[in-house]
Amino acid sequence: MPLSFRTLGITLACCLLSLSGFAQGVALKSGECYEIRCVELPTNAVIPSPSSPLELSHNGTPGQKSVLWRITKLDNGNYTIQHAETGRYMTYDGIRTATRRYMTLTDKPNGTASEWSIYPGSSHIIITNWNSQQLLNVRIGTHIVGLYNNTSKSATSNERFALYTKKGEQVSSIDGHPVVFKPVEHPVLTRQRTAGGNRYYVSTVQTLRFTLDGKSPVYDKRTNTYLFPLTERLMGKDVTLQFACATFPDARIFVNGKPTSSKGTLALGKVDGTQTYRLAFATETDTLARATLQFTYMPILEITASGFSKQQWGTGSIIVHDATLKTDSAYALQVRNRGDFTSRYNKRSMGIKLKGTDGKKINRSLLGLRTDNYWVLNAMTVDPSRMRGRIIMDLWADFAEAPYFSNYVKDAPSVSQGRLVEVFLNGSYHGVYDLCERIDRKQCGLAKGNDIVPGGMLYKADQWSHATQFASALGSWHGSSTPSERQEEWSGWQIKYPEPSAKKNAKWQPLVDAIQAVSTTSDAEFSQRIGTYFDLPAVRDYYLLIELIFATDNSAKNMYWAIQDYQRDARLTPILWDMDGTLGRNFAGSDHTSNATRDYRDFLRREGHQNALFERLYKLDPNDWNAQMAKRYRQLRRTHFDPQRLSERITSLLHLMEQSGAHIREAQRWNNANGLRINIPQEAEFIKAWITRRIAYLDKQYNL
Repeated sequence: MPLSFRTLGITLACCLLSLSGFAQGVALKSGECYEIRCVELPTNAVIPSPSSPLELSHNGTPGQKSVLWRITKLDNGNYTIQHAETGRYMTYDGIRTATRRYMTLTDKPNGTASEWSIYPGSSHIIITNWNSQQLLNVRIGTHIVGLYNNTSKSATSNERFALYTKKGEQVSSIDGHPVVFKPVEHPVLTRQRTAGGNRYYVSTVQTLRFTLDGKSPVYDKRTNTYLFPLTERLMGKDVTLQFACATFPDARIFVNGKPTSSKGTLALGKVDGTQTYRLAFATETDTLARATLQFTYMPILEITASGFSKQQWGTGSIIVHDATLKTDSAYALQVRNRGDFTSRYNKRSMGIKLKGTDGKKINRSLLGLRTDNYWVLNAMTVDPSRMRGRIIMDLWADFAEAPYFSNYVKDAPSVSQGRLVEVFLNGSYHGVYDLCERIDRKQCGLAKGNDIVPGGMLYKADQWSHATQFASALGSWHGSSTPSERQEEWSGWQIKYPEPSAKKNAKWQPLVDAIQAVSTTSDAEFSQRIGTYFDLPAVRDYYLLIELIFATDNSAKNMYWAIQDYQRDARLTPILWDMDGTLGRNFAGSDHTSNATRDYRDFLRREGHQNALFERLYKLDPNDWNAQMAKRYRQLRRTHFDPQRLSERITSLLHLMEQSGAHIREAQRWNNANGLRINIPQEAEFIKAWITRRIAYLDKQYNL
């Protein structure tokens, strides 16, 4: 390849910068270690071949030590590429065998044969051997990494690479020249008649249409990969699927070089979600198209929408890819972003409303959860484990004392149930989310009411204030000192039911009465009457939970209080919400304020976040409150608060994400976004160790 090709590549990269994606990353630094990933197969990386250590293949798993290469710049501007683990160098040797192509690994550099030119192409990075002037290349059918004598002016996708640091940062500039990252899509080949007969040529790019067991995989245009969900019950078991291609109905389909049967079926063995499967669609004489495929054991939500923000609802559609059902479900929807603090982050939570073909709202059960119209997709943005909220919600559902109204209201959980899912947004993989039920009247089993006969009430503590901390009914951040019947917000609170409207009044008085009962009564009156305002067994369990997980942002905000039926019983019961900043992390994802051996009550007092209800219960000790707390802790310590059982909850969700490959996709999509590092297995181990220290501390506190 002539040197002018390198110059042309750099020039094109600079010219296209304003037209293409320029990834936020780092500059290439001499002497540092990098992963080398081919654009055609972005979920794998270059490694020494496991079967022959002097040869190369593209089967490495990103994040492992074996995929790191030390790239060192020489005085002449060329580079050496040395395997960090074995110390061997990539070297041209001109030898072609069945398992390697014109290059090998040598113990020492061999002159210009071990020197490489690394530069931006019109898209991504080109790596050329200085001796042979051949391009580094990955053979798609075999994953062999070798050299190829490309005489054209444009490198193909299997000759383009991306470099990643050990932290997962993508190299975005080389020698001061920016690297352009344009999406690479799989071409479909179509027939063209020529003088010599029929042949196939690469036509305009389009997405392949094919199915597995009659259901369509989801295409990610960012990585050129199709993702297909399997049921969790198939995890660790042999999988056989039936492949069919609507684009080329007469083509034979090959998976990793193995042909499907005449009926299109193929036994895949035990499917590994971290593996990329190579697909080829071919006739007896021609390969019509290629694609890459991955599997997950998590449901997939495929959303296409536009015109939405936190303030505005947008419209679009959603397909729920549920492997437990024979067909996937598609709906029209409305969508908007959710969240206050996390709305400034790139990965945002969403609220979605399902619509029918006539545009009217519909209620549907998704993934075995309740039947409803409104659903929440929690992005878990500040949680590096992407599982804290789900673990804690499920823990609360398992151990918490049922609310006082459970005797006469069926199925009234005081928690939002949910499922971890993988989300695609507008054709691109968007990450792991928690699809969960919204906290509302229906979820909490609250009685319907009207302006004449009050029913249930639901209040959300949305901001820190004297009122949300039950310290005062007056003086507020939002609105007047006493709420009117038309106010939706007051003093850091939001009323969620009944929602004030032209025909309905808000029912603020029960909340104001409860705040006054905490903040203005005498010690004797508080001790005697506080149980008529609050569901104290639920309050006890709530405090034990937030103390266990060191919830820095949930003692007086990011929670709900509910009254089931004001006419029947006006007691407030606590409802969990937004538990991402826990278990060793705070609301911003930092571990600085969440020491496992720190006194929780002392922390709340020092931060000004103590809830006056909790504080007065502790100080006045009505009905031996502190003894009740210790007794309940000892009960839970033998069961749900046992460190091993808590660790098993973490292990279960981690295993699901690891077997699905979701932990890799999430890190590839969001690692270092907004300065937050994503390494889900590492964070899971952090949580387990933190819990062990936390329980040991609480055992001493409660004299266990």
